[in-house]
Amino acid sequence: MVHDEAILITAVLTQAIEDTLYTGKRPRYIKHKEDAIDWILNDESEDHFAFLKYCAMIGLDPARIQTKVKEFTNPKLSKSEKLIIKQNMTKGRQDDNRIQV
Repeated sequence: MVHDEAILITAVLTQAIEDTLYTGKRPRYIKHKEDAIDWILNDESEDHFAFLKYCAMIGLDPARIQTKVKEFTNPKLSKSEKLIIKQNMTKGRQDDNRIQV
């Protein structure tokens, strides 16, 4: 593997892990959180294989990352997070410029 590829894959994995830790109220980032949790933890997700492959490509144990994500975040969105996403999706957008309470 080329060094630049390893840097890119590391950045993708790092961003996904950071997304799982989001605690704010911006709809776009809540959706990123939901997608990242699904990508890392849901082995039935159509994109989960990419997570596993990226980990293998840079020599990381995916189970260890999954364990850490489970330790530091609740894999289920809160009711308020779900409501924020639902409200924004009915508007047809993921507006990150408005903070909804």
